[in-house]
Amino acid sequence: MRRARPVRHRLPEAELHRLKRDFAAIGLPLGPARVTADSLDNVCLAVFRLEGRLVCSHWRDDLTEVDHPALAGAVDVVALHADADARGLPRGAPARDAFLVYGIATALNAAVQALGLGGAVTVERFDSGTAPTRRDYLEGALFTPADHAAGRRPADLLPAGPDLPGVFVVVED
Repeated sequence: MRRARPVRHRLPEAELHRLKRDFAAIGLPLGPARVTADSLDNVCLAVFRLEGRLVCSHWRDDLTEVDHPALAGAVDVVALHADADARGLPRGAPARDAFLVYGIATALNAAVQALGLGGAVTVERFDSGTAPTRRDYLEGALFTPADHAAGRRPADLLPAGPDLPGVFVVVED
């Protein structure tokens, strides 16, 4: 039986350049990235906005994504997790989530002030029952008109075939 071929998506040129720069900054090779069906169900705990634009998101699997290039190094997530561990906050506990969200917001606001980006970072926290998923994020449900004005668009989520669950996002030159 032949396996279904993965669906390939080309990223917008600006997004591709941002990924290349970000990967190079942390010393990672740029290659194909797979978004699996399981990761599409990952729940967003909080999003952080600056002047209405989404600049960061924090997820149930402890992934924190900073989407604003100027704020890329603002949050030391490893140190935040180490601090939460030192305080005895167990993974997945609401107190740990609140601690991490507060730490991320504090770091982002400090960076915004230091860089003179204006305004302050606002936080939207989600209850577990109403929280958006990675799929919602990729489909653009978390984007505001300010995000669209800045060029952010939803990803094109196509099925990858019945025997190959998930969606492949391929980053190619």
